[in-house]
Amino acid sequence: MTPVGPLKFKRTPEPVRRQLDVAAATAWEALVEAHSGHALRFVALMANRMDFDEAVGRYLDDMDVREPMASSVRSRVLIALEHAQLDEEDRPSLRGYGEGGSGEGEDLDGLKRFRPDVLMKGLARKVRASEEMEEWVGLAIARAEEGVIRTHIDNALTFAAILDGHLPVGEAVEDYIELLRITGGRAQAVYQRTMARLADRHLPRSGREPGPKGGEDG
Repeated sequence: MTPVGPLKFKRTPEPVRRQLDVAAATAWEALVEAHSGHALRFVALMANRMDFDEAVGRYLDDMDVREPMASSVRSRVLIALEHAQLDEEDRPSLRGYGEGGSGEGEDLDGLKRFRPDVLMKGLARKVRASEEMEEWVGLAIARAEEGVIRTHIDNALTFAAILDGHLPVGEAVEDYIELLRITGGRAQAVYQRTMARLADRHLPRSGREPGPKGGEDG
């Protein structure tokens, strides 16, 4: 059973409500699939800087993925990692901070590694690596956000098509957003971009807007 909750569209006929139930289940699965794919890429990207739990947790937190969807995403990523050998190209190392270390520290021995200038260089490298990692995180999350929004738009268009003739298109999109518990800027983006797509379907194709009745003035 899809954990998005029961649909309650009392103004729609029973056959339409059944279609919406199916659409809701399909929408939830599509979102789990989208998040799982992006989370897997995120885990691969951060393989040399975060362990699995930290990387998945960071993705779920930054993408605001809540239970029960979070557990489904985590499980699918685990299964994917079990059954697929990640290519080394999908596991880039940050400059000087891959699995083999920076190389420079390996040449240091004895008390030399504790010299102030050596310590400062090591600290500077760590700061650069941390800054680069956060930049990667920001870019990866932005990419994932765009992909999830596109999935939401496709789902919302399906809802609007099912409810065509039963609800205004704007209300149909709002019902989808409420049902999937989309909030904040993501909700605004989904609504705006879905309505823009629906405009192409529902607005007249003529280049002229409808004028007032009674002809032109003068």
